[in-house]
Amino acid sequence: MHHQDKHEEYDLIKMDLYSFEYRFLPHMVYECSLGLIDRVQIEDKESIISLVYWNCDSVEWNWEDFNATKQRIGDKDIVLYTFPEPTITPLAKYAAVIESGAELAYYTLELDKYKNKTTWYLCRQTIEQHFNMGQVEACETINDFIALIQRSDMTEMDNE
Repeated sequence: MHHQDKHEEYDLIKMDLYSFEYRFLPHMVYECSLGLIDRVQIEDKESIISLVYWNCDSVEWNWEDFNATKQRIGDKDIVLYTFPEPTITPLAKYAAVIESGAELAYYTLELDKYKNKTTWYLCRQTIEQHFNMGQVEACETINDFIALIQRSDMTEMDNE
């Protein structure tokens, strides 16, 4: 029996950054909301990397440019993601996972480049829909993004 090179047996799957930011992570957040995966799997960089490689063979970014951290803001634990610096529309610079009632909500700070103008938008992504919550100022650091989240009252949404 002749053995083929393993690369001929299937196509290698490479995950692009857009799919990671707007499909993969929101799906993980949704599964965590349903209790299908443990919360640590969306909070821990190494856990996220492991899950990514269950779904693909390689990625188009450098993992050194991605980070996941957990921070307490008010009475909520928030997961913060730092992505590689976005260069094209609509990649995100940062994302946050915030408790919203019984579920977890996934928010992004998105780049919009049109001609020579750079604009930033705060958005919410579910597994089915994308919501643009409006134009916001640029956030140079993750702390600027946290301040934006606090000013936007997203950590208070389920207390209304």
